Amino acid sequence: WKEFTRISEYRNFVCRPAMANALSNSREQKLVLNADGDWKVTHKPDWVTLSQTHGSLKSEIIATFANMPSNISFRDDYIVFQLEGTDVETSCYLSQYGYEYQEDQIVQLQKHKKGNGISIYFVGDGWDASSIASGSYIDLCRSNMEHFFGLPPYDRLRDYFDVYACVALSQETGVTTMNVSRDTKFQTIYPSGIGYTPALIPNDEAIFSYLSNLTGMQTANRLCEGDMWKSLIILIPNTTEYSGITYYYNDGSTISVCPPSDRIYPNDTRGTIQHEAGGHGFGKLADESITKNQYILSCNKSEIENYQNIGWYINISTNGVSKNVSWSDMIFDSRYSSYVDIFEGGYGYTRGVWRPEENSCMNNAIPYYNAISRLDITRRVFDLAGVDFNIDRDFYNVDTYEWGSTGSYSTRSSFSFKNPEPIHSHNAPVLMKQGQYKQIFDKIKK
Repeated sequence: WKEFTRISEYRNFVCRPAMANALSNSREQKLVLNADGDWKVTHKPDWVTLSQTHGSLKSEIIATFANMPSNISFRDDYIVFQLEGTDVETSCYLSQYGYEYQEDQIVQLQKHKKGNGISIYFVGDGWDASSIASGSYIDLCRSNMEHFFGLPPYDRLRDYFDVYACVALSQETGVTTMNVSRDTKFQTIYPSGIGYTPALIPNDEAIFSYLSNLTGMQTANRLCEGDMWKSLIILIPNTTEYSGITYYYNDGSTISVCPPSDRIYPNDTRGTIQHEAGGHGFGKLADESITKNQYILSCNKSEIENYQNIGWYINISTNGVSKNVSWSDMIFDSRYSSYVDIFEGGYGYTRGVWRPEENSCMNNAIPYYNAISRLDITRRVFDLAGVDFNIDRDFYNVDTYEWGSTGSYSTRSSFSFKNPEPIHSHNAPVLMKQGQYKQIFDKIKK
């Protein structure tokens, strides 16, 4: 322990972050060097320039990666700092990966063929240069696009959509939790144990700002002003440990958080995309599942009715009278009467809320949107695409009772409604208030 004094003397000589990575295009990375005295750079690669190569005490340094030549797929090196007059050193490891797409590039995965085009944006968080350059991120976006369009009515409405993948680079993989901090693009956190519902929460303001800068879309403080609400944002955090969730905002926009998953349907990647992005995110559908054996609370009843006042949550009702539910026309329509009716239970409760069919994708069980959900999704697509909607031509004459192709289930009633959802099941949508993420982030950092 005779060395402890020497170690303590230079405990403050460290570079943060200790690693920085980039894709093939030029980018800037901020470094903070803590030092007890004067310092200098003794080594750096020629493909990185620094805003300063010597200084004193704590300093902020901008490291700029140069564009990578097309004939190179990978390069790495160190920036080495030394305290003047000593042999004490600290370093930052640099790596750069060649890739066909650049950081912050918007990759179009599908172009619309009908209407004005409705945009879906996949945005990744916790994907560093290595994981992006491997192709894993874009491949996941492509497969998630197929999952989204895997169920009726999205399969027949696919030509109305534009689908994009945004190449958002993080410096570390994963998400921040109570036990570990990750340097990611959108600072997604999992605030378990601090008074919030355990769920992945991204920095929504950062996401909206990012997409606004890339696309020119605008956000607003009041419902449906600006145009961000016309698009669906699907965040893909680079973690398989957590379930999905959708966040609603006062301007009408949504972010569906859909992490990849290797669990069984409906909690796998496909089920998460279909329930969160297709159901909550774009369809504005309510949960139809039952998780507690009790009458619906008045606050939740008011919540449902408030959403229904703006045209959302039409797939459930707080009124059990057949003529008063949004699907009343289908109950006695011969095309639907054999399976559309009034079933008590939904929105997490056994009593005081009703759903139109015994089971559906919004009941966390099967790859199937019920009839009134299919109708409302179809109407929403035509409205956003700027195309006139004829209910007979565009819905009744083409509607199908068939499931999607993601799952092997024998009956729509195979789910036990009165049992709690599995531990990794989807979370109910949350209305996020302005500045709420910062409050949660500050609390988890403490």
